[in-house]
Amino acid sequence: TGILIAAAGTSMVFVMGALGFMVMFATLLGMPVRRQAPVSGNSVQQFLDGIRFIVVNRVFLVLIPMTWVWMFFGFSFNQLMPAFADVLGTRELGFGALMSAVGAGSAAGTILVGPMQKARLLGGIMFSGLLGGVAGLTGFGVSILFGDSVSWSFNSALVAAFFVGLFGSVFLITSMTVLQIRVPDVLRGRVMGIHTVSFYLMPLGGLFGGVLASAYSPGAAVLTGAGVILAVTLVVVLTQREIRQIDGRRLTAEVRTGENPVAGVERS
Repeated sequence: TGILIAAAGTSMVFVMGALGFMVMFATLLGMPVRRQAPVSGNSVQQFLDGIRFIVVNRVFLVLIPMTWVWMFFGFSFNQLMPAFADVLGTRELGFGALMSAVGAGSAAGTILVGPMQKARLLGGIMFSGLLGGVAGLTGFGVSILFGDSVSWSFNSALVAAFFVGLFGSVFLITSMTVLQIRVPDVLRGRVMGIHTVSFYLMPLGGLFGGVLASAYSPGAAVLTGAGVILAVTLVVVLTQREIRQIDGRRLTAEVRTGENPVAGVERS
């Protein structure tokens, strides 16, 4: 991205993004879709059914808000990358390198997490992803605090950004896997639609981080977000035994047998 901005300007980035969405749209049009029986009730009632399901099922009630917290206070640091590149004195190329580091980390996390889906301690792996992400954010924030006053700040920021992407990907993929397996098909769209709100919280988190960056410093904004995620994660780890003990082997067995352990679901 940074190379493209330096070579052709910011407008070309938006053009390439639009072309990417067009390719995605064409791909979705060609995907076969299995037709489901129509769901009764109006849209408001259907939405409330999804909310009700989340509230009465502990796994969903914990993991969905945890995803919101990570995206709002953690992964939203992507929105402030231009400010970070400016503090580090690296301009467009530095911006592109930092964004690429996050993307490379996310790709590595996606590859790494594949074999982990069947792990007995899947719940622990999920929380390890959050704690690793906090460590990455902390390292990144400290690097930004030093700015261009030390020679290693940019390189350390690159490494930290990589690990934020890696560990964030581990948490997001493992938690989404658990939710997708546990949610009944009849409620999948409603429940996972509420989960998808997390991806739209990232720009709002950028606004929150921007206010802190303006009032204090960009590095302080990142460290504040890391502190919030750490506090919430520790509370959940210490109080939610059911989430800690999620077993990937059992989830795999549920997929094979078509069994869904979630009770209290009304099939309307």
